[in-house]
Amino acid sequence: MRHRVLWMEDEALSDLATLTAPIYSSGQYDLSVARDVTEGIRCLWTYEYSVVIVDIRLPPGSGQPWIDLWLASGASKPASRLGLRLLESLFDPASAAVKLPPPPLWIDPARFAVFTVEGESEVADQLCRLRIEPYRQKSARLPFTAVIDMIEQVISRQRDSVLREL
Repeated sequence: MRHRVLWMEDEALSDLATLTAPIYSSGQYDLSVARDVTEGIRCLWTYEYSVVIVDIRLPPGSGQPWIDLWLASGASKPASRLGLRLLESLFDPASAAVKLPPPPLWIDPARFAVFTVEGESEVADQLCRLRIEPYRQKSARLPFTAVIDMIEQVISRQRDSVLREL
């Protein structure tokens, strides 16, 4: 069975191409890339994914509420942290800056991971509150298997959860 993976990352097909190569060459995953928050939401509401990897620093895309948040932060990806705001909209709607329609039933924190340049200490509290793990910080010395390793961590976490329920 091929797992469907969504990677929300504005640089996934360019600067991070070396990280996508192992995913494609493994033959185990169908990878979709969303380059902004609006495209990511469209993907989440259209398909079911085994794994969703989110970058904290996403551009807004064409969705007005996301553009408004981005502009309010000085049109800055680091300051707006729209990927984190999206996760809050999905998993803590009461405190979210952007209200979304009810998400599809398959959307669960156990299917999500974060891959970003933010240090863990900068986002750990929010991710813990949202029950999102694993987390990986981007750096110049990442192994080329960093993203596929993260995908496998999420799938393993789901498998472990199912086994605990039995």
